[in-house]
Amino acid sequence: MNWIALTSEGVDVRRDEQGVPVEWTLLRIGDNPICQEGEDGNISISPEQMNAIVEYFEKKGEEIPIDSEHYLYELANKNKVDESEALKLFPGGVAALGFGQLKLVGNALRIRVKWTPTAYKFLKEKIYKYFSPSLRGLENGPLRVTSVAMTNTPAINNLDALAASANKRPATGGKGEMSKLEKALKRLLGRDSIALEAETDETKKDQIACEVEEKASLIEQVKQLLGLEPAATLDEVIAALKAEVDKAKTADEKQEKLDELAASAEKAEHARQVARGRAEGKIVEADMEYVNSLDSKALKAHLDHTARKVPLARVPAPARRSDSTALSAVDRVAIDCLRNAGIENAESEYLKQKKGE
Repeated sequence: MNWIALTSEGVDVRRDEQGVPVEWTLLRIGDNPICQEGEDGNISISPEQMNAIVEYFEKKGEEIPIDSEHYLYELANKNKVDESEALKLFPGGVAALGFGQLKLVGNALRIRVKWTPTAYKFLKEKIYKYFSPSLRGLENGPLRVTSVAMTNTPAINNLDALAASANKRPATGGKGEMSKLEKALKRLLGRDSIALEAETDETKKDQIACEVEEKASLIEQVKQLLGLEPAATLDEVIAALKAEVDKAKTADEKQEKLDELAASAEKAEHARQVARGRAEGKIVEADMEYVNSLDSKALKAHLDHTARKVPLARVPAPARRSDSTALSAVDRVAIDCLRNAGIENAESEYLKQKKGE
Protein backbone atom coordinates (compact mmCIF):
# COMPACT_ATOMS: atom_id res chain seq x y z
CA MET A 1 0.00 0.00 0.00
CA ASN A 2 1.51 3.30 -1.03
CA TRP A 3 0.37 5.68 1.69
CA ILE A 4 1.94 7.65 4.49
CA ALA A 5 1.11 6.99 8.12
CA LEU A 6 2.32 9.39 10.79
CA THR A 7 2.86 8.45 14.39
CA SER A 8 0.20 9.77 16.72
CA GLU A 9 2.59 10.06 19.66
CA GLY A 10 2.09 13.48 21.27
CA VAL A 11 -0.66 14.41 18.83
CA ASP A 12 -2.41 16.51 21.48
CA VAL A 13 -5.79 14.91 20.93
CA ARG A 14 -8.78 16.98 21.94
CA ARG A 15 -12.00 15.11 22.64
CA ASP A 16 -15.62 16.01 23.24
CA GLU A 17 -17.62 15.00 26.32
CA GLN A 18 -18.15 11.50 24.84
CA GLY A 19 -14.41 10.92 24.45
CA VAL A 20 -14.59 11.13 20.64
CA PRO A 21 -11.51 12.77 19.09
CA VAL A 22 -12.47 16.03 17.37
CA GLU A 23 -9.09 17.76 16.97
CA TRP A 24 -5.47 16.66 16.82
CA THR A 25 -2.08 17.43 15.26
CA LEU A 26 -1.40 16.08 11.78
CA LEU A 27 2.05 17.47 11.03
CA ARG A 28 4.66 19.69 12.58
CA ILE A 29 7.19 22.09 11.19
CA GLY A 30 10.46 20.16 11.22
CA ASP A 31 10.78 16.36 11.34
CA ASN A 32 7.75 14.07 10.91
CA PRO A 33 8.50 10.31 11.24
CA ILE A 34 6.61 8.24 8.65
CA CYS A 35 6.27 4.70 7.38
CA GLN A 36 5.87 4.21 3.63
CA GLU A 37 5.73 0.82 1.95
CA GLY A 38 6.71 -0.69 5.30
CA GLU A 39 9.92 1.35 5.53
CA ASP A 40 10.59 3.97 8.15
CA GLY A 41 11.33 7.44 6.92
CA ASN A 42 10.99 11.11 7.72
CA ILE A 43 9.40 14.17 6.16
CA SER A 44 11.01 17.45 7.06
CA ILE A 45 8.63 20.36 6.55
CA SER A 46 9.92 23.91 6.50
CA PRO A 47 7.85 26.87 7.73
CA GLU A 48 7.38 27.94 4.11
CA GLN A 49 6.08 24.51 3.11
CA MET A 50 3.71 24.39 6.08
CA ASN A 51 2.35 27.82 5.16
CA ALA A 52 1.88 26.57 1.60
CA ILE A 53 -0.25 23.66 2.89
CA VAL A 54 -2.46 26.02 4.88
CA GLU A 55 -2.70 28.55 2.05
CA TYR A 56 -3.74 25.83 -0.40
CA PHE A 57 -6.45 24.64 1.98
CA GLU A 58 -7.77 28.17 2.51
CA LYS A 59 -7.60 29.07 -1.16
CA LYS A 60 -9.47 25.95 -2.27
CA GLY A 61 -12.12 26.54 0.38
CA GLU A 62 -13.04 22.86 0.80
CA GLU A 63 -12.88 20.83 4.00
CA ILE A 64 -10.57 17.85 4.21
CA PRO A 65 -12.50 14.54 3.88
CA ILE A 66 -11.99 11.89 6.54
CA ASP A 67 -12.31 8.30 5.30
CA SER A 68 -11.61 4.73 6.37
CA GLU A 69 -8.39 2.90 5.48
CA HIS A 70 -7.52 5.41 2.71
CA TYR A 71 -10.43 4.32 0.58
CA LEU A 72 -10.76 7.77 -0.95
CA TYR A 73 -7.00 8.01 -1.48
CA GLU A 74 -6.97 4.83 -3.54
CA LEU A 75 -10.06 5.86 -5.50
CA ALA A 76 -8.57 9.29 -6.20
CA ASN A 77 -5.29 7.76 -7.36
CA LYS A 78 -7.17 5.47 -9.72
CA ASN A 79 -8.99 8.44 -11.24
CA LYS A 80 -5.96 10.74 -11.01
CA VAL A 81 -7.77 13.38 -8.95
CA ASP A 82 -7.67 14.62 -5.40
CA GLU A 83 -9.88 12.99 -2.77
CA SER A 84 -12.31 15.91 -2.70
CA GLU A 85 -12.98 15.35 -6.41
CA ALA A 86 -13.34 11.59 -5.93
CA LEU A 87 -15.80 12.21 -3.12
CA LYS A 88 -18.09 14.03 -5.54
CA LEU A 89 -18.70 10.71 -7.26
CA PHE A 90 -20.74 9.68 -4.21
CA PRO A 91 -24.18 11.27 -3.67
CA GLY A 92 -24.11 13.31 -0.50
CA GLY A 93 -20.47 12.40 0.13
CA VAL A 94 -21.47 9.14 1.79
CA ALA A 95 -17.95 7.73 1.46
CA ALA A 96 -16.67 10.23 4.01
CA LEU A 97 -16.71 9.69 7.77
CA GLY A 98 -16.51 13.41 8.30
CA PHE A 99 -14.79 16.60 7.23
CA GLY A 100 -12.03 18.65 8.80
CA GLN A 101 -10.70 22.19 8.94
CA LEU A 102 -6.94 22.81 8.95
CA LYS A 103 -5.21 25.47 11.01
CA LEU A 104 -1.64 26.22 12.02
CA VAL A 105 -1.14 26.61 15.77
CA GLY A 106 2.47 27.43 16.55
CA ASN A 107 4.48 24.81 14.66
CA ALA A 108 1.62 22.28 14.59
CA LEU A 109 -0.83 21.70 11.74
CA ARG A 110 -4.09 20.84 13.48
CA ILE A 111 -7.28 19.36 12.07
CA ARG A 112 -10.70 20.02 13.57
CA VAL A 113 -13.20 17.33 12.54
CA LYS A 114 -16.97 17.20 12.33
CA TRP A 115 -18.08 13.59 12.05
CA THR A 116 -21.13 12.23 10.29
CA PRO A 117 -23.73 10.79 12.71
CA THR A 118 -22.85 7.19 11.80
CA ALA A 119 -19.11 7.75 12.05
CA TYR A 120 -19.60 9.47 15.40
CA LYS A 121 -21.22 6.29 16.76
CA PHE A 122 -18.25 4.28 15.51
CA LEU A 123 -15.78 6.65 17.15
CA LYS A 124 -17.69 6.44 20.45
CA GLU A 125 -17.15 2.68 20.30
CA LYS A 126 -13.45 3.33 19.52
CA ILE A 127 -13.45 1.06 16.47
CA TYR A 128 -10.76 3.28 14.87
CA LYS A 129 -7.53 3.69 16.77
CA TYR A 130 -5.15 5.56 14.47
CA PHE A 131 -5.04 8.25 11.82
CA SER A 132 -3.06 8.63 8.62
CA PRO A 133 -3.00 11.88 6.59
CA SER A 134 -2.47 11.77 2.83
CA LEU A 135 0.08 14.21 1.45
CA ARG A 136 0.36 15.20 -2.19
CA GLY A 137 2.89 17.40 -3.92
CA LEU A 138 5.92 16.03 -2.05
CA GLU A 139 7.96 16.08 -5.26
CA ASN A 140 5.92 18.31 -7.54
CA GLY A 141 3.86 20.87 -5.64
CA PRO A 142 1.69 22.29 -4.49
CA LEU A 143 2.25 20.54 -1.18
CA ARG A 144 -1.14 19.77 0.35
CA VAL A 145 -3.11 17.49 2.68
CA THR A 146 -5.90 15.91 0.65
CA SER A 147 -7.49 13.48 3.13
CA VAL A 148 -7.08 11.84 6.49
CA ALA A 149 -7.79 8.13 6.99
CA MET A 150 -8.95 6.45 10.18
CA THR A 151 -7.29 3.05 10.42
CA ASN A 152 -6.60 0.05 12.66
CA THR A 153 -3.62 -1.22 10.66
CA PRO A 154 -0.97 1.45 10.85
CA ALA A 155 2.36 0.89 9.18
CA ILE A 156 4.29 2.09 12.19
CA ASN A 157 4.99 0.43 15.55
CA ASN A 158 4.42 1.63 19.13
CA LEU A 159 1.72 4.14 18.33
CA ASP A 160 -0.12 6.00 21.06
CA ALA A 161 -3.55 5.22 19.60
CA LEU A 162 -6.22 7.89 19.26
CA ALA A 163 -8.91 5.61 20.61
CA ALA A 164 -6.76 3.78 23.13
CA SER A 165 -5.72 7.00 24.83
CA ALA A 166 -9.36 7.83 25.35
CA ASN A 167 -9.61 4.87 27.72
CA LYS A 168 -6.99 6.34 30.03
CA ARG A 169 -8.52 9.38 31.66
CA PRO A 170 -6.30 10.82 34.42
CA ALA A 171 -8.01 10.89 37.78
CA THR A 172 -7.26 14.60 38.24
CA GLY A 173 -6.01 17.40 36.06
CA GLY A 174 -6.71 15.47 32.84
CA LYS A 175 -8.59 16.69 29.81
CA GLY A 176 -11.70 14.91 30.97
CA GLU A 177 -11.79 17.01 34.13
CA MET A 178 -11.28 20.72 34.65
CA SER A 179 -8.28 21.82 36.66
CA LYS A 180 -8.69 23.94 39.78
CA LEU A 181 -7.65 26.99 37.76
CA GLU A 182 -10.26 26.26 35.09
CA LYS A 183 -12.95 25.78 37.73
CA ALA A 184 -11.96 29.04 39.44
CA LEU A 185 -12.02 30.94 36.15
CA LYS A 186 -15.36 29.38 35.25
CA ARG A 187 -16.82 30.69 38.50
CA LEU A 188 -15.15 34.11 38.19
CA LEU A 189 -16.30 34.67 34.60
CA GLY A 190 -19.74 33.13 35.03
CA ARG A 191 -19.24 30.64 32.21
CA ASP A 192 -20.86 27.23 31.82
CA SER A 193 -17.46 25.75 30.99
CA ILE A 194 -13.91 26.79 30.25
CA ALA A 195 -10.86 25.05 28.80
CA LEU A 196 -7.18 26.00 28.97
CA GLU A 197 -5.67 22.99 27.23
CA ALA A 198 -2.59 23.46 25.10
CA GLU A 199 -4.64 23.03 21.95
CA THR A 200 -7.23 25.66 22.89
CA ASP A 201 -7.39 28.31 20.20
CA GLU A 202 -5.19 31.32 21.04
CA THR A 203 -8.04 33.71 20.21
CA LYS A 204 -10.19 32.04 22.86
CA LYS A 205 -7.37 32.23 25.37
CA ASP A 206 -6.96 35.94 24.63
CA GLN A 207 -10.69 36.42 25.16
CA ILE A 208 -10.50 34.67 28.53
CA ALA A 209 -7.51 36.83 29.49
CA CYS A 210 -9.44 40.00 28.60
CA GLU A 211 -12.37 38.92 30.74
CA VAL A 212 -10.08 38.21 33.70
CA GLU A 213 -8.43 41.63 33.25
CA GLU A 214 -11.86 43.26 33.29
CA LYS A 215 -12.77 41.52 36.57
CA ALA A 216 -9.42 42.49 38.09
CA SER A 217 -9.96 46.12 37.07
CA LEU A 218 -13.39 46.08 38.70
CA ILE A 219 -11.94 44.77 41.96
CA GLU A 220 -9.26 47.50 41.89
CA GLN A 221 -11.93 50.17 41.43
CA VAL A 222 -13.95 48.77 44.31
CA LYS A 223 -10.87 48.96 46.54
CA GLN A 224 -10.33 52.59 45.54
CA LEU A 225 -13.95 53.52 46.24
CA LEU A 226 -13.72 51.86 49.66
CA GLY A 227 -10.46 53.65 50.43
CA LEU A 228 -8.49 50.42 50.71
CA GLU A 229 -4.89 49.76 49.79
CA PRO A 230 -4.23 47.99 46.45
CA ALA A 231 -2.85 45.00 48.38
CA ALA A 232 -6.04 44.60 50.43
CA THR A 233 -7.24 41.00 50.66
CA LEU A 234 -10.63 39.75 49.58
CA ASP A 235 -11.66 39.42 53.26
CA GLU A 236 -10.81 43.09 53.80
CA VAL A 237 -12.87 44.10 50.76
CA ILE A 238 -15.86 42.09 52.02
CA ALA A 239 -15.55 43.59 55.52
CA ALA A 240 -15.41 47.12 54.10
CA LEU A 241 -18.45 46.47 51.93
CA LYS A 242 -20.38 45.10 54.93
CA ALA A 243 -19.50 48.20 56.95
CA GLU A 244 -20.81 50.42 54.16
CA VAL A 245 -24.05 48.43 54.00
CA ASP A 246 -24.51 48.69 57.78
CA LYS A 247 -23.78 52.41 57.64
CA ALA A 248 -26.37 52.85 54.92
CA LYS A 249 -28.96 50.95 56.97
CA THR A 250 -28.30 53.21 60.00
CA ALA A 251 -28.57 56.31 57.84
CA ASP A 252 -31.87 55.07 56.42
CA GLU A 253 -33.27 54.48 59.91
CA LYS A 254 -32.23 57.98 61.03
CA GLN A 255 -33.76 59.51 57.94
CA GLU A 256 -36.98 57.58 58.54
CA LYS A 257 -37.24 59.00 62.05
CA LEU A 258 -36.53 62.52 60.82
CA ASP A 259 -39.22 62.08 58.18
CA GLU A 260 -41.70 60.98 60.85
CA LEU A 261 -40.88 64.03 63.01
CA ALA A 262 -41.15 66.34 60.02
CA ALA A 263 -44.51 64.84 59.09
CA SER A 264 -45.80 65.29 62.63
CA ALA A 265 -44.64 68.90 62.76
CA GLU A 266 -46.19 69.57 59.38
CA LYS A 267 -49.49 68.09 60.51
CA ALA A 268 -49.54 70.28 63.62
CA GLU A 269 -48.66 73.44 61.69
CA HIS A 270 -51.26 72.69 59.01
CA ALA A 271 -53.94 72.24 61.70
CA ARG A 272 -52.88 75.54 63.26
CA GLN A 273 -53.25 77.34 59.95
CA VAL A 274 -56.68 75.75 59.41
CA ALA A 275 -57.73 76.94 62.87
CA ARG A 276 -56.44 80.40 62.07
CA GLY A 277 -58.36 80.47 58.81
CA ARG A 278 -61.60 79.41 60.47
CA ALA A 279 -61.10 81.92 63.28
CA GLU A 280 -60.47 84.72 60.81
CA GLY A 281 -63.52 83.74 58.75
CA LYS A 282 -61.35 82.91 55.73
CA ILE A 283 -62.05 79.16 55.62
CA VAL A 284 -65.47 77.56 55.43
CA GLU A 285 -66.36 73.86 55.18
CA ALA A 286 -66.65 74.03 51.39
CA ASP A 287 -62.97 75.09 51.22
CA MET A 288 -61.56 72.06 53.07
CA GLU A 289 -60.81 69.87 50.02
CA TYR A 290 -58.65 72.64 48.58
CA VAL A 291 -57.18 73.56 51.99
CA ASN A 292 -56.10 69.95 52.62
CA SER A 293 -54.30 69.85 49.26
CA LEU A 294 -51.93 72.59 50.47
CA ASP A 295 -49.00 72.15 52.80
CA SER A 296 -48.72 74.43 55.81
CA LYS A 297 -46.53 77.04 54.07
CA ALA A 298 -48.79 77.29 51.05
CA LEU A 299 -51.85 77.50 53.29
CA LYS A 300 -50.29 80.32 55.33
CA ALA A 301 -49.54 82.26 52.15
CA HIS A 302 -53.13 81.68 50.98
CA LEU A 303 -54.59 82.98 54.22
CA ASP A 304 -52.29 86.00 54.23
CA HIS A 305 -53.84 87.16 50.93
CA THR A 306 -57.42 85.89 51.25
CA ALA A 307 -60.32 88.14 52.24
CA ARG A 308 -62.68 87.19 55.02
CA LYS A 309 -65.66 85.18 53.77
CA VAL A 310 -67.88 85.11 56.87
CA PRO A 311 -68.22 87.40 59.92
CA LEU A 312 -66.33 86.39 63.02
CA ALA A 313 -68.32 84.20 65.35
CA ARG A 314 -69.29 85.58 68.72
CA VAL A 315 -68.18 83.02 71.24
CA PRO A 316 -68.81 83.79 74.95
CA ALA A 317 -65.66 83.70 76.99
CA PRO A 318 -65.60 80.80 79.49
CA ALA A 319 -64.75 81.41 83.11
CA ARG A 320 -60.98 81.31 83.49
CA ARG A 321 -58.56 81.07 86.36
CA SER A 322 -56.91 84.25 87.51
CA ASP A 323 -53.57 83.09 86.18
CA SER A 324 -55.00 82.21 82.75
CA THR A 325 -54.16 84.23 79.68
CA ALA A 326 -57.07 86.20 78.27
CA LEU A 327 -58.26 84.65 75.01
CA SER A 328 -60.05 86.46 72.27
CA ALA A 329 -62.92 84.98 70.30
CA VAL A 330 -60.45 84.25 67.47
CA ASP A 331 -58.18 82.44 69.91
CA ARG A 332 -60.99 80.27 71.19
CA VAL A 333 -62.11 79.30 67.70
CA ALA A 334 -58.53 78.42 66.78
CA ILE A 335 -58.11 76.29 69.90
CA ASP A 336 -61.33 74.45 69.19
CA CYS A 337 -60.15 73.71 65.67
CA LEU A 338 -56.85 72.35 66.99
CA ARG A 339 -58.69 70.20 69.49
CA ASN A 340 -60.98 68.86 66.75
CA ALA A 341 -57.91 68.10 64.67
CA GLY A 342 -56.68 65.76 67.40
CA ILE A 343 -53.90 67.98 68.77
CA GLU A 344 -53.25 67.23 72.44
CA ASN A 345 -53.12 70.20 74.81
CA ALA A 346 -54.65 72.34 72.08
CA GLU A 347 -54.71 75.51 74.09
CA SER A 348 -51.11 75.41 75.29
CA GLU A 349 -49.96 74.36 71.83
CA TYR A 350 -51.86 77.27 70.27
CA LEU A 351 -50.47 79.79 72.73
CA LYS A 352 -46.96 78.45 72.21
CA GLN A 353 -47.29 78.86 68.45
CA LYS A 354 -48.87 82.26 68.87
CA LYS A 355 -46.02 83.57 70.99
CA GLY A 356 -43.59 82.36 68.38
CA GLU A 357 -45.19 84.42 65.60
